[in-house]
Amino acid sequence: MTDPKPKTDPEDELAGTEQPFVTHLMELRDRLIRSVVAIGVVAVVLAIYPGANSLYDLLAAPLVAHLPKGRR
Repeated sequence: MTDPKPKTDPEDELAGTEQPFVTHLMELRDRLIRSVVAIGVVAVVLAIYPGANSLYDLLAAPLVAHLPKGRR
């Protein structure tokens, strides 16, 4: 009996898509640099943000809107 659906080897699906190890390291380096820069930018913005109270008020506004009147 023949199999109606031939089985494909997973290696055949990935044929020709292999990258050298150094390419993976370069991509990892680029992603790490981007993430460190993004974290640095966020840290600087938060450091110069005018006060934590206004940031807290901004983040708590949706919760406060759903609280019963007279509650904090």
